Amino acid sequence: MYEPGLHTIYGDSETSGGLQSLEPEIDVVAVHGLNFKGNPNHARATWHSQGSVWIRDFLPQRIGRPCRVMLFAYNSSPAKAAAAMRLDEHARMLLSCLKDKRKDSPLRPIVFLCHSLGGIVVKSALVEGTLDPAYGSIVKSTRLLVFFATPHLGGNYSGIGDIAAKIVRTGLGTPSNDLLDGLKAGSRDVIRRFEQARHLPANCLVISFYETENYGRFGLIVEKDSAVLNLSDDRERKVALKANHSKICKFPTAESCESVMEMIVSDLERALELQRVMEPGPMNVHWTVKQRPSALFTGRDEIVQTIIDAIDPRLNDSKTSDKMFVITGMGGQGKSEVCLNVASKLRNQFWGVFWVDVATAATAARGFAIIAHALRTESTDVEDVRYLLANWPADEPWLLILDNADDSSINYADYIPSGERGTVLMTSRLPECAVYKTLGHIELGNLSKEHCIELLLNSMSVPETLCAESAASAEAIVEVMGFHTLAILQAGAYISSMNISMEKYIIDFREQGDNLLKFIPSQAQSRYRNVWTTFEISVQALKSSDKQSGHDALQLLEVLSTLHYDDIPVDFFQHAWRGARKAQSIPEDDDKLDNLSQWHVAQLPSWINAQKHKWDEARLDQALNELVSLALVKRSTAGSDATVSLHPLIHGWVAIRQDETHRRSSIQSSACIIALTQFSQTKWQSHFERLGPHITTLIAAPSLAIGKESSAHMLQVLLQICISLRNMRCDAEVSALLEQMLRYFDATLDNPTSGLLPLFNVISRNQFDLGEIDQCIQTIQKVRKVQQSSLHEHGTNRLGTDQELARAYNVNGQWKEAIAILEHIRQIHESHMSLNEDDPDRLAVLHLLGEAYESIGRTQEAIALLTEVVSIEETSREKGDPILFGSKYKLATCYLSNCQIDEAIAIFKELDEVQATNFSDRHPYRLGPQIGLAKAHIENGKSREAIEILEKVKNTQNRLLESGHSSRPTIENHLGAAYRQNGEPQKAIKCLKTALKLSKYRQNHPHRIAIQCELAAAYRANGQIADAIALLEKLGRLEDSSLSSGHPILIKVQADLSSLYLLDGQWERAMTLLQNTIDLQKNSDKSHPNLLALQQKLGTAYLDNGEVQKAVQILEELVQNPHPHELPVSRLLSQHELGRAYLADGQVKAAINTLDKTVKDKERLFHKEHPERLASLHELARAYLSDGQVDKGIEICEEIVSIQSSRLSESHPDQLKARCLLGSAYLHSGQTIKAVEILTQVDELEKQRVGESHPDKLVSQHHLGAAYLKAGQVNEAARVFENATKVAEETLREDHPTRIDMRYQLACVYLQNNQVDNSILILEEMAYPRDISDATRALPSRVAALHQLGLAYTKSGRVAEAVAALEEAVEIRSSLDEGHPNRLASQYELGSCYLSLRRIDDAVSLLKEVVRVETLTQGRSISLAMTLAKLGSAYLMQGKAKEAVEALSSACVIRRSRLEPDDVSRLTSEHDLGLAYLETGNEKKGISTLEELLAVERQCLEQNHLLRMKTQYELACAYMDAGKLENGIQLLENIVSIKKWHPEEDAYPTMNEVRTELAKAYKERSFLYRLLGVFGLDVCLDRK
Repeated sequence: MYEPGLHTIYGDSETSGGLQSLEPEIDVVAVHGLNFKGNPNHARATWHSQGSVWIRDFLPQRIGRPCRVMLFAYNSSPAKAAAAMRLDEHARMLLSCLKDKRKDSPLRPIVFLCHSLGGIVVKSALVEGTLDPAYGSIVKSTRLLVFFATPHLGGNYSGIGDIAAKIVRTGLGTPSNDLLDGLKAGSRDVIRRFEQARHLPANCLVISFYETENYGRFGLIVEKDSAVLNLSDDRERKVALKANHSKICKFPTAESCESVMEMIVSDLERALELQRVMEPGPMNVHWTVKQRPSALFTGRDEIVQTIIDAIDPRLNDSKTSDKMFVITGMGGQGKSEVCLNVASKLRNQFWGVFWVDVATAATAARGFAIIAHALRTESTDVEDVRYLLANWPADEPWLLILDNADDSSINYADYIPSGERGTVLMTSRLPECAVYKTLGHIELGNLSKEHCIELLLNSMSVPETLCAESAASAEAIVEVMGFHTLAILQAGAYISSMNISMEKYIIDFREQGDNLLKFIPSQAQSRYRNVWTTFEISVQALKSSDKQSGHDALQLLEVLSTLHYDDIPVDFFQHAWRGARKAQSIPEDDDKLDNLSQWHVAQLPSWINAQKHKWDEARLDQALNELVSLALVKRSTAGSDATVSLHPLIHGWVAIRQDETHRRSSIQSSACIIALTQFSQTKWQSHFERLGPHITTLIAAPSLAIGKESSAHMLQVLLQICISLRNMRCDAEVSALLEQMLRYFDATLDNPTSGLLPLFNVISRNQFDLGEIDQCIQTIQKVRKVQQSSLHEHGTNRLGTDQELARAYNVNGQWKEAIAILEHIRQIHESHMSLNEDDPDRLAVLHLLGEAYESIGRTQEAIALLTEVVSIEETSREKGDPILFGSKYKLATCYLSNCQIDEAIAIFKELDEVQATNFSDRHPYRLGPQIGLAKAHIENGKSREAIEILEKVKNTQNRLLESGHSSRPTIENHLGAAYRQNGEPQKAIKCLKTALKLSKYRQNHPHRIAIQCELAAAYRANGQIADAIALLEKLGRLEDSSLSSGHPILIKVQADLSSLYLLDGQWERAMTLLQNTIDLQKNSDKSHPNLLALQQKLGTAYLDNGEVQKAVQILEELVQNPHPHELPVSRLLSQHELGRAYLADGQVKAAINTLDKTVKDKERLFHKEHPERLASLHELARAYLSDGQVDKGIEICEEIVSIQSSRLSESHPDQLKARCLLGSAYLHSGQTIKAVEILTQVDELEKQRVGESHPDKLVSQHHLGAAYLKAGQVNEAARVFENATKVAEETLREDHPTRIDMRYQLACVYLQNNQVDNSILILEEMAYPRDISDATRALPSRVAALHQLGLAYTKSGRVAEAVAALEEAVEIRSSLDEGHPNRLASQYELGSCYLSLRRIDDAVSLLKEVVRVETLTQGRSISLAMTLAKLGSAYLMQGKAKEAVEALSSACVIRRSRLEPDDVSRLTSEHDLGLAYLETGNEKKGISTLEELLAVERQCLEQNHLLRMKTQYELACAYMDAGKLENGIQLLENIVSIKKWHPEEDAYPTMNEVRTELAKAYKERSFLYRLLGVFGLDVCLDRK
């Protein structure tokens, strides 16, 4: 199968021999036509016959020249859907493929062989190539077009094409394309192409073969008139072939195509000769290039071709004067080698190719003298030779190569001939030489890594079979060489000559880099002989310069070599000058650790002149220009900052070439520059942040290591460097330096002295940054103690220390202490210091106070303070200033806490944009806004967006940061939280475990504990409750004296653990732990909002444990008496939980009102799709369903599902929960089929998401089983619950709530399926466990089992035991609200049992109470109707027929309005009402009621249905009592007949009872007949 594109079938090593050992001189391109049959090999089959492909097997030998034959494959099926491209797109693809294939020889002659549609494609390509200069070489190289039945003016394709398309479509079922549209005879497109294609290049000939035999019944496909272009006879042969359209280009043997090949070869030779006549080549006469291109030339082919395309005289028709192409780049990168390759490839296109080395005036003079000699002119003067070339005849074009134009003091314009007669190609290290370009400019950079590896292996002559296994070692070398071309070649030569391994070379290079850089290969030497010389030439140029800028440049180069080689900010030198101006007034013997002095100024290079009152920017700029001009450095920008960079090899070479003393001096000078930069800092500048990698590179120098020989002056320098690194958050580096300084001073953290206080200040800040808050507090307290004895209370340094202590207290959860300190400082500022509004100290205190207020929940006050701070700082600080950043970031987090999510997102986005231009991706400030934005998205319910942000950040950090960087665990932590929120707990667990693995915090550090809390939450979401409990229990046992028991993170651990205990059924442990945690918080800070959260959790715990009234009491207190600093989210959560509690307590109306208000309140804070709003909507739907407002409940459920379907995956837990509720809602409305369908889908999705044993899967099975039960599919329900129970018993503890619930549901199913004994067995175990306490006696699961056990006992006839169980259930549930559904249900069932035991008075009393409560709380509910019906029955048994009629009438009214006519409970009520009427003596009403009922039952109930049999029996008895003997007999006979058919179902009325009544009736009827015979009709009627 041929994929679209060009495929070589002759001309490569596998397909050709003989002539093909030579470079091809001709390209033959064969283009096929329409592919009617959809043949995947149509590109080859077009030219194939009886095993031969004539264009491959015969034609190349016949041509007699080395040639390459290619097939162009494209989709030309008129039926396949894949053929979507139009003709012009096929043409462009042909051009593109040819350009790629011919990049090494773009002007090689081309012969196109075209069948049918292929000719149209080729003509379109030539027209396109004429219009697009990029493809001009293809058009100019086309020598011969051979058309086989090409429909130039359309053809009979509309018929055959449509038929073929239909055939293919019938077989493949795919639609046709419009490829044929342009071929129909007379179409506008065909005529346009025909006219355009007639204007072919003058040296291109055409052969048009046309068909003479019919193609089956379709006749000639392309008539002669359409198959020829009608060019003149000297341009076009028009030849008839005895073949049809398909076989016109198929030839099985060489003999069969001899005439065709003869014409092709003949016209090809004629076309080539015509080209030679019309475009005579210059035939190279003069060649002064002394070197051949290197056989190792690698990776620059595209650059060579670009230059060729620009300067080739055959392609370049430009009349531009001074045709020049310029190549710039650092030495040793291969500029000259590129020129050698260009010259070699274009040698025959130029009459003369001249090479001049212009490195010096002398070498240039020699080069031009050689040209003069070649041109046979007497004068060898450069100017004369230039003039001669400028006026040389135009038909003898020349190429002048000016190599090594590297000296900035030379004006190279003096070497360039004027005019357009020739072309100049220049190479230079000087970027400014690019100004000479007229045809183009290329800056030659490094080769790609792959090409560097290839070059190294080739230079070592590594066999191709070993290249793959050598690649890793080669990669290490090319990276050490900085991808420098000459250095790589030199390394390869050294390895080969010394016969050492690549690994050994790397070791040698690190130990003796100078010797290796000076190594000179014995053969194939470059102009510079070695890398060292390449660079040294530039330095010698600077040393020999008598300009100040040359000396300055050397000093600058040495300074730059001590820093990192990439992106060195230039502006920081000016700040060093400012620091020097400040330090020069401080005596050299000043020993204050945080001071710099005249000694430090003296170490600076001369171009940083502190004596000058103005920064000499021009002097630095001139020095930089010198370095740039020699390609030793490169200017660039990073954001808005000007920077310079060095090649890594130059960077290393500068360091190596200095002796130890000189190098130590350079490093010391650079260290002073950095220190003075920090010393001068009064306000932030963006370039400060870019110094991080440069400072870390500098301090890694061994000469800066702190030892006993270190001077006090250098310790002062290093302290300033510590401060800089700390500001850049290079925390680990700062920590290492500080340890060295402590050792130098023989100091420990326990004994700060007044002289070392500046050092200890930095230490405390570093401890803070590393998260070592307890050590930080201890250090500050010791510093504070020293300051108290020496500094005034209101002194700036002392207040600054207090401020740092407050900051540490705040992070450590000691908010009271932090606020007390900060408010005290604020008072001092206002009362004693009269600070300006924009004073930095004042704003810093307000900022920290805002942070502390937010920590204790006083968010509104925090927002007010931070808003003030931000508004002032925005006018006085740069946008990227870290201080402004910190204030804005904290304001955004406060907005987030206050549910002002849009405001928070706006700030985070602004910060992210600003920091992107000012900080590297490594910096924490770069990370903060992105994490903040992700957290805002999570708060906004858009966890997917958060994940996208964090994944992007993670990928960036993984690329840029080392594995141990402190930012890595932070990202993994937040990403884990986002995955958990998004319902992907397994991904969350993976991320969080990675975060723990990467985290360098100690085991008991708050940050590490926070990650573990999040991991526990992920375990919980994944159903790994035991793992979550084990993790948090382990955290609770951590011994850490630094964290008080009331620390927020420990409070969180305890609170989360209590929730897990509840979930795991460990209620007593949960409540004990939660109450202890609340007590801890009260003792720590009872005013903190955390206490509210814990009380909410306590209320929820009581709610989930069934102690509903306690839950209501707690939650009502929280809602009705809100905390003054309570956050909106906290208030709404309390409302939400209170609504749930009301619902559980049976206060359905109160629940609806509370939840409806909660939903509306949330709508003011959150968008419509926010999970918080949807969660409350979910509960509101449940409340409506409980209230019987099923339609409203369904409407809300459908809204939730619709919203979540658009933004969550179908397997997201929230989506599944909502669909589960919707299924339950459909069950409420009687839409059982729909309910079962939805709940089955949910169950399957839960299985895919979490497996069989996850609690969520068991919950879905619970709902599905309930649906089956409601749908009457009891066996299916039993199967579901049996499976769920088995899984629960295998995976969950015996007392786990889910396991208990599954067993309970299974018992209910058994009961409904008449497996009463099985049901009782399960329920007895649940209701009467072995160990029962006061706490477990009232557990909701046990009380529910007691209730259900009562029903099971009743069903099995053990009514007395049922009464005992139900009485206990009623007693326990009496603590519930009187209207609670569970309480009422137990009272109802107990009343029913009393009725069964004939305890009529007890039954009536209890049922009347239920009716009273249900009438007040539920209105006309189905439940009330059921109780009224039962009460009516009790009244009947009590002999109170009138009360019975009243109760039953009310029941029937409700059921008629709420239930379908065929509902059994509704029919039962009507039945009992009929009986009640009969009992009251209202015979007529009773009989009419029973008659109406029986009529309905005959329509909807089976004839043997118990209720229908009872109605018939009671009505028959009523008929007989009313004297309607025949009616009664008829009904009784019907009953007997039915019971004979169903003898196994002999319930009331039994067969004996019916027969007895029937016998009585028969006897009565016989008596009447006898009476009629004796006394006559009147007496009989009286008897009736």
